[in-house]
Amino acid sequence: MKTRTTLLSGVVLLPILAAVARAQVPFTAPVDTQPTTRFALDTAAMWAEAPDQAKAREAQRQELESAIRSAEGPQDRAAAHLALANWLLAVPTARPATKWILGMASEADLKLLADSADAAQSHLKEARLLLNRIPATASAPAASQPTPAVPGAAGSAGDQRRRKLEAAASNLEPFQVILATAKVASDRKALKAACKPAARGLAAVREVANDELSACALMWQAFAWNIAGREGRSTVSLPEATVKPENPDYDFICRLLRCLIIMDNGQYPIGLAITMRIRFNCSEWFPKESKEQIKAREHLAALVQCRIGTTWMVKLRESNFPANADRVEAQLVEVRDKVLGQAKPPIEIYTLPQAVPILVESPKVSTKVAATQAALSPSTKPKASTSAE
Repeated sequence: MKTRTTLLSGVVLLPILAAVARAQVPFTAPVDTQPTTRFALDTAAMWAEAPDQAKAREAQRQELESAIRSAEGPQDRAAAHLALANWLLAVPTARPATKWILGMASEADLKLLADSADAAQSHLKEARLLLNRIPATASAPAASQPTPAVPGAAGSAGDQRRRKLEAAASNLEPFQVILATAKVASDRKALKAACKPAARGLAAVREVANDELSACALMWQAFAWNIAGREGRSTVSLPEATVKPENPDYDFICRLLRCLIIMDNGQYPIGLAITMRIRFNCSEWFPKESKEQIKAREHLAALVQCRIGTTWMVKLRESNFPANADRVEAQLVEVRDKVLGQAKPPIEIYTLPQAVPILVESPKVSTKVAATQAALSPSTKPKASTSAE
């Protein structure tokens, strides 16, 4: 990876001595630091969520469950099951998924991810069963009959819709697999083994024509490969961390993820420098966003910066370099006080609007759910619909 020396300006560069071993800090570890002289972060308070957001999500879920009960016909029921499965993988998981990818997840976050993945799996299976039970003649004209000349006529429209639903199920299933690995996150060996097939399963989704879906698959695959011990495959696929993101959500998280992979390779000063550059670039990268939205992104980058610095600081003290550790700590205190300490927690921290893009929406509730989701995600701009209704 090419890194210009200008990236290191303003960062305290300490000698990396052979005695300082590579840090193998799992991404599942929370960012909260060990007690030190001056630096500590109450990340639980910073990440606290307003109660009304949880209530709004519960209302969304009830609407989607109601749509399943009221759906008529196997295709409508399959679409309703897929819509709920998609929502389970995308919406309640958004905040905990962001934290997990960036090494800040709590046990409660991991449980929520695992529970959402399990619930989504049951709805994906039900949708598959319903789609498989539909006779070919129910969604396509008989071979002896002429194909309807009018686009969208009953036979061709039904066939197209079925194919879209089947494609959506195929694209959602690999994400369900990677989120389900959260249930073994506390067992490093089991997590490593589970992430290898999960990463392979995302390969096909990376090649889809939907740019947002492809970017999401790249993010999760890089995350999975790194946990599986194949960080080389992660860094090859991830874009350079200082290049402006094409996708404002998944590509932004990918850049911060790359900094953590650099940290795992023992390159602490480079990881710190690039994370700082990402924080400084937010206003340039996202000129159409409000000051509050940009601040939220800067806060997330600062938390990643503190995670890298804390890991390095602990490593230096373990290796008997207290003076160097004190310098790193002083820098962390400055970041905390000047960037994160401007408001009392909870503070606005950027999170993915959706852990997985919405591919399927239930026609009967899509408008209400979309409106509620927009209210829950003020830091993101509305996206074009990609639903398979």
